[in-house]
Amino acid sequence: MSDEPPEGGAARSGHGGPESDAPGTQPGQQPYGTPYPQQPAGGYGQVTGHPPYGHQEYPAGREYGGDPRHGAGPRYGATPPYGAGPQYGGGPPYGAAPSGAGQYGAGQYGAGQYGAGQYGAGQYGAGQYGAPYPPPHGAYPGHPGPPGGTSPDPLVPFSLGDWFGKVIATVQRSWKPLLVVQALILVPALLLQVVLVVSGIGGGFVLPGRGALAGTAVLVLLFGILSVAVSALGAMAAVFVTVRDAARRPYTRDQVIAFVRNRAVPAIGWTAAVAAAAGAAVAVLVLAFGPFLAVLPILAGALYAGTVLTALPGVVGVERGGIGRVVTLVHRRFFPTLGRFALFGLAACVAGFVIGLVGAAVGVVSPLAGALVNLVLALPIGVVGTAVVVVLYAENRFHEDHAVHTPVLADEIDRP
Repeated sequence: MSDEPPEGGAARSGHGGPESDAPGTQPGQQPYGTPYPQQPAGGYGQVTGHPPYGHQEYPAGREYGGDPRHGAGPRYGATPPYGAGPQYGGGPPYGAAPSGAGQYGAGQYGAGQYGAGQYGAGQYGAGQYGAPYPPPHGAYPGHPGPPGGTSPDPLVPFSLGDWFGKVIATVQRSWKPLLVVQALILVPALLLQVVLVVSGIGGGFVLPGRGALAGTAVLVLLFGILSVAVSALGAMAAVFVTVRDAARRPYTRDQVIAFVRNRAVPAIGWTAAVAAAAGAAVAVLVLAFGPFLAVLPILAGALYAGTVLTALPGVVGVERGGIGRVVTLVHRRFFPTLGRFALFGLAACVAGFVIGLVGAAVGVVSPLAGALVNLVLALPIGVVGTAVVVVLYAENRFHEDHAVHTPVLADEIDRP
């Protein structure tokens, strides 16, 4: 185009001053506003004191793509880097395209570094600082907050549905060693049932004497302590095999035994302390409110304690921590953990009720056989419960630190 005024008018000052001596800009040569096809590609030095932006001049009201709001011309044209030709990205420079997307060309600072509307329509308005910042933060790769979907990690879920999938996959992957571990855990319970049946208490038809009751109480206490210890050791073994299977790291029986032996003291200690505290709390509530009024507080306390203690095997076995670390880890996501634990607890109660009916039917014929049936049918519940505990622990660790995933847990288990 030309900055020449209409015929008969006075010379107009453009960006750099009068242009009456510019080549090809005499009146009558070209209709006003029509670009010259022979415009040189250089751009610099063609008009004294008037460095053009690209291949053409800009009349009043036509600068920057025809938007008259930019006045007589921008200040960016005074420097040589924005000279003639499609210097940045091959796009038309400053005016051949509407303001916004084509302002700095297609490839000057990337597709959206300074936004599409920085100096375009709405100059210094809503698009100046609004557009650049949300895209970088939204696409930041270091914090892949899981909005949902399926996680590629075998133990870390991204949603409730994915959590169910991880629990099922864990059972399918590790059911054989977990079944062995659960069977070993139930041995003290089986022995206790045998003692009760032999002593006459388990049959339920003949009341034993005081001496038999006292002796049986001592045996129940001893088997209870043994059951707590075996359960703690079994939990360590279950965590070891589940995490190693998920990380696809093979192991031997000697490795499992060595791991359990190294974690035996803290595992038994914390499990016994928790069991003793729970028993003391129940006794205090019963004495304070009576057996009927204490039901609701006991249930609430059991639900809270069960939710928090889901992390105990993982914290003791993987992190070598204690009850303080358990509370800290679970309280970060208490209600999601509570919901998942409640779902499993409800399913376990339903399954336990059905198993109890079957065991009672068999127990009519033989009390010992009924007890054995109950224990055998309870094995799958223990296997699923182990998977629930490990997946919950892995999920809480991931939400605490997104760098934690199954190989990290396996590395923590393997450290001496």
